Amino acid sequence: MARPLQALHGSSAALSTAILNISRLTHYRHIEYQPLHRATPSASSQFTPLRNPMAQTSEADATIRETPCAAIVEAEEEGGVRINQYLVTKVLGQGAYGIVSLATDTTDGTQYAMKEYSKYKLRRQAQLQSPGASRGRGWGQRRANPAPAIDPLAPIKREVAIFKKLRHPHIIRLYEVLNDPDQDALYMVYEMCERGPVLDMGRDRTAAALSEPTARTYFTMTLLGLEYLHDSGIVHRDIKPDNLLLNQDGVLKMVDFGVSEMFTRRADAVHTAAGSPAFMPPELCRAHHGDVSGTKADLWSLGVTLYCFVTGHLPFHGDSVPAMYEAILQQPLTLPEHLSAPLADLLQGMLNKDPDQRWDLATIRKHPWVTADALAPLVPSVENCKDSVTEVTDQEVNNAIHSISSLTTVLKAAMIFKSRYRQRLAAEGRGKEDGAPGA
Repeated sequence: MARPLQALHGSSAALSTAILNISRLTHYRHIEYQPLHRATPSASSQFTPLRNPMAQTSEADATIRETPCAAIVEAEEEGGVRINQYLVTKVLGQGAYGIVSLATDTTDGTQYAMKEYSKYKLRRQAQLQSPGASRGRGWGQRRANPAPAIDPLAPIKREVAIFKKLRHPHIIRLYEVLNDPDQDALYMVYEMCERGPVLDMGRDRTAAALSEPTARTYFTMTLLGLEYLHDSGIVHRDIKPDNLLLNQDGVLKMVDFGVSEMFTRRADAVHTAAGSPAFMPPELCRAHHGDVSGTKADLWSLGVTLYCFVTGHLPFHGDSVPAMYEAILQQPLTLPEHLSAPLADLLQGMLNKDPDQRWDLATIRKHPWVTADALAPLVPSVENCKDSVTEVTDQEVNNAIHSISSLTTVLKAAMIFKSRYRQRLAAEGRGKEDGAPGA
């Protein structure tokens, strides 16, 4: 029983209308990553990540594997399921879209996160976010008399192809994609982020606050990753601490682009509210809000994330989603007295309720708190974004996803994963696993 694996590379993070259409999250429900360690930056990195982010990791230069066929067999003697060179031994979590599993490459011992997506939901989201006219890079174009769709994955292949080309040290990387043409599931193999989220807010949405130097390090990593996404024409739309993970070296990776969206340089408008309510900007909390700036929305969410870093709690509170929206719209921003004056100034600029007055990324990256009073300036934008994605070829689109040849193998693996997951939850008396990497 065999199934082809396709090797994609890229970043995490997912596929939405922006490639990232492929994240397996709903708007408000996400799998949270269980941290294995609390990573603390060294003194040498307490102000900012390495000056050249492209030199922080060799992953951008690695060759993406092309695996033409993958066989799935149950390997009881190894305590898991073998999928080609991968041994899947542990279910990390389950979200609305399916199972997230730990997969180990038996050729070198490297661990990955294997995640399942609903092709129907991805296609549906792509159609909803592509109302007709092209929004850049040929995405969303329609013909007057479209021919019947031959390839059911056609609406998302371009997003996959773009995701495959994203290369930045602070964007999670996608390695392989598996598709069964007879089933709704699409499986993806991502890099692991062993240390989990930068800040584990928990179910009560509180956590121990980070020091300002530590928060600065993680904030600048996120800022550089976001700048790269925006330069590639992508808005994330769900920035929050849970979606900022650390690998074993303490390098931050942005994940969960499940609601992200592509925009053109001329208009970065997004049409629908998406993401986590507590991190949503005021302009998206209003009914009938119309088009809003996706980049400004991302910067608000990043501001809320920074607030969480340094306080350990959210800036606005509500007992329900409507109450949260009302608080975001009406409550004034309150800053704790222990925050430094430069940090307070930055938060006020990023959390301006008027998107037209909210600071843009170019202003934020030069702020004294971000650069530690010019002692740790960020790498220049032109260097940070030198590998941004500007286009994909027809060949890259056509090769974005490979098919799995055997339906039976996928069903067998899915049943094994789900059975073991339910057994473990029953044994532990829990309803949800906290250890899924960027599900």
